[in-house]
Formats: sequence, structure tokens, C-alpha cells
Amino acid sequence: MRSWNDYEQRRFKHTEPAQLLKGKWTIVYGKREYEQANALFENLQKAAGAYGVRVEEPQWVEVPDSRNAEGYNAAIRSDINPKECQIVCVVVFNPDVKKGIKSFLDKGGVVSQFVTAKKLGGKLSLGVFSNLLKQINAKVRQDLYRVNLPHFKNAMVIGVDLIMNGSSKLIGCCATSSKTLTQCYTRLYKQKMPRVTEEHKALYQGKSRRDI
Repeated sequence: MRSWNDYEQRRFKHTEPAQLLKGKWTIVYGKREYEQANALFENLQKAAGAYGVRVEEPQWVEVPDSRNAEGYNAAIRSDINPKECQIVCVVVFNPDVKKGIKSFLDKGGVVSQFVTAKKLGGKLSLGVFSNLLKQINAKVRQDLYRVNLPHFKNAMVIGVDLIMNGSSKLIGCCATSSKTLTQCYTRLYKQKMPRVTEEHKALYQGKSRRDI
């Protein structure tokens, strides 16, 4: 059984560290965020050694007009080949543009990681970039860690959660898809609440709409 002390003393083997090879991953940044984008690359390289991750020179994509998501999307469409790019790291000045860019990348089947220029502009510890690498490693479907579960070799772990979102229910479903229980398939379903009729009111008298 591995202990936390094993991890701290680097006796814990990282199973599948990501290989971000030259030109096979991309950093997208606005023209005025060049310094922050360069800081992202340099610090990812510094943090990579502890996990066995390789961080080589990325494809650099500069966005001439970074005021809105359309500017980023146009640059990505023009310069990035989704079949050859492992992951796109996007440095944004305005966090509000993230939704539009991520939606565009998701539709193209491109894995993405977002970082704000403000976050990169401050004095950050290497731990921040270590956490970014862990996220990137997971997003490219590689396992940094695996737990030995001999009794669950042919098992699937399923999770379901439900929350209320206004007049709708959001149902999150998750199921493991690998023998090591580290890769998951997830789906989010939206279900509208049923319309309450007079018959329902009589049947469920004294109960709230949430209970119906």
C-alpha cells in the first residue's frame, strides 16, 4: 500500500505522463498577452520534470483581435489542424470570451485548457503550474496515478447526481470506461419539470412542486 510519504519522496511512479511534443500542442494568446503566454510555457517546462511530462516548443498562435471570442476562433480556424494538435492552451485577457472559444473548440473535437492573463501576470508558485499540468495530463486521456484495485478489475463504477436549476432538473451521469477505473464517460441531461394541473394539485395537496 502506497503512503503519502512515498509520494512526497518521489517513490510514486507516474503511470502515463503526457508528451507535449514540438508543434503537437498549441498556445493561443492575444497580441498584448505575449509575455504571459511565454511565462506559461516556461513555467510548464519547469514543473514538468517532477511528473515525467515532456513539454517541448508549442505551436504559437497570436490573435490580432482578442476583444471577443470570434477573434480567437478565426485565428484557431486559420492556423490549427485539429487532427495534429493534442491540446490547445488559451491565454485570455477577458474571462467572458472563454465560453465562446471553448464551445468552438469542443465542436471541432479539440481539447482545451484556459488560463487568464491576470493569473499569469502575478507572482505564482510552481505548484500552480504543476496543477495545470495535472489537468492537461487528464484532458489528453493519460493517467498520472492509478490505484491498485485487484477486486475491481472487471468492474464499472457509475455515479448519478441531480440538482434543481430553476424550473428544470440537471442530471449528471458518469461511468468508468477503463479497467483501471481512471477514465470516465460523462453526460449531462436537462429535464423540464412537469406542468402542474388541477388534478395534480389535488393529488399532491400539501406538497411543493419540488416533491412532485
